[in-house]
Amino acid sequence: MKNKAKIVGEVQNGFSDFIKTATASSRFTLIGDGNHTTPEINAFLGTEQFMKDLAEAGNLHVCLEIPIQHQDLADALHNQQITKDEYVDLMKQRVTQHNNAGDVSLDETLNRMATQIDAARKYGMKAHCVDPGNRYDTSTRQGMRKRLDDTELSKNILNATKGEKTAVIYGSAHDHVAQILKPSTVIDIRKNDADFTRDRHSHKNFPKIEGAPDFVYNVEEAKIYSTDRAEDREIAGLDITDTPSCINDNIFCAPTSPPFIPNF
Repeated sequence: MKNKAKIVGEVQNGFSDFIKTATASSRFTLIGDGNHTTPEINAFLGTEQFMKDLAEAGNLHVCLEIPIQHQDLADALHNQQITKDEYVDLMKQRVTQHNNAGDVSLDETLNRMATQIDAARKYGMKAHCVDPGNRYDTSTRQGMRKRLDDTELSKNILNATKGEKTAVIYGSAHDHVAQILKPSTVIDIRKNDADFTRDRHSHKNFPKIEGAPDFVYNVEEAKIYSTDRAEDREIAGLDITDTPSCINDNIFCAPTSPPFIPNF
């Protein structure tokens, strides 16, 4: 992506308090999952506590990266017409190939989805499947451009939620969504500090984070960082230190000396 955010501070609040405070003035909370094919991230996103935190932050809806044609099964689970296990079994009949699986199995992915949908109901939210379901050849520049054009995705979100306060759990670096859905707070979920430095296209190290999140959450160490993209309304009320703990060990923080210049 052309836009890259810089780490500028470390949030001392716990995640539950952080997400309520940082997103209080936002209509949309955009959760960029970094890479849901990483077991640690998939597990975090599939916890009831995470969904409870979203609900207690005032969200009425949660939008998921599930093709929109599977909304009928999400509704059946929400209405308790089927169980979570039945949801997984029915989805496996429809999804015969696990694209971009990484280290997460199809069962693990579907069980995470089932938990998210069921927990949304439990805590007073409605889950929506908003992925347009388009498949592009991302090995080509044109295919990648189409994949990252979030116009249709944003329309699906707005149609499903009618603009009410919403959390969207989707892949990272979908900056176009944040430009359309306002006011929004963008939070990237990453495995650990080292995960920030990997640029997905060149696989080289960079001093900045791919995309333009306002905050980044390190799952393994439960650390939250603020970036230079966070607005005053988002950081107001948060306890933030100016020198994040990562700055001595990793290059992805905002440099305090001459900036690191990658070799291409």
